[in-house]
Amino acid sequence: MRSTLRGYQEAVRLFCGYATDPAYGWAAECERRFGTHPIQVCHEWNTAVHMQECEVESPKRAFTRDELQAFSTTPTTR
Repeated sequence: MRSTLRGYQEAVRLFCGYATDPAYGWAAECERRFGTHPIQVCHEWNTAVHMQECEVESPKRAFTRDELQAFSTTPTTR
């Protein structure tokens, strides 16, 4: 869920970055047409942060060192 929220925030941040970049002229055009200009609304202090290395909720995970050691020293019988 948080990755989706961050994705939406990133889309808004990128659009605002485009709209406010002087290279494209949108700020001046908005000022001329609407009497105001666009601003960036997504900042580090008001957006969701990336909390984990991997946010995928997978039933599989990497073995710990202890689990790998136990697995490699356990004989297999068939």
